[in-house]
Amino acid sequence: MNRTFFSTLFAALLAALTANPAWGVDPPVAQTVPLDVTIVQNQPIELLFPNVFDLDHPKVLELHGVLSGPAPGFLAIFFDWFDTAGIKQTSPVQQFPFFPGAVNQVDMTFTIPFCPPQVSVDFRLANADVVRFVGEFTHTCIPEPSTYAMSGMALIGLGCVAWRKRKS
Repeated sequence: MNRTFFSTLFAALLAALTANPAWGVDPPVAQTVPLDVTIVQNQPIELLFPNVFDLDHPKVLELHGVLSGPAPGFLAIFFDWFDTAGIKQTSPVQQFPFFPGAVNQVDMTFTIPFCPPQVSVDFRLANADVVRFVGEFTHTCIPEPSTYAMSGMALIGLGCVAWRKRKS
């Protein structure tokens, strides 16, 4: 192969990459849902959210908001989903304290290694009569660069190495 071939190949691949800088990357599939939920003692709440099923990309779950209640207590929150075998999986349970008249922040993030067809947010209150959560739940399927983009970059690199060796 000669220098002209590699120069042409390099120019063509460079033009393709610069024409579309996001070549090989799909946009994230995300949904943000506002939540305003009142949780009563010993009455768990499970909120279900359908998804795009995708085994190749991770799913990021985020819950942000504030708790308020007439008496102090703790609210247990976790995420759950079904794995590829149909078995229910859960994130670690997190306990969030709340106090009357205070800003009781809730910030949770968890990543599932794939995008299941459905996820849920679970609220459990055991040591107070009632608490209110106001915030939002976001679930995002994060795409990664495709194999084509990585292969193109590798081909450019190999072409440059071969060209330098011929030149020497």
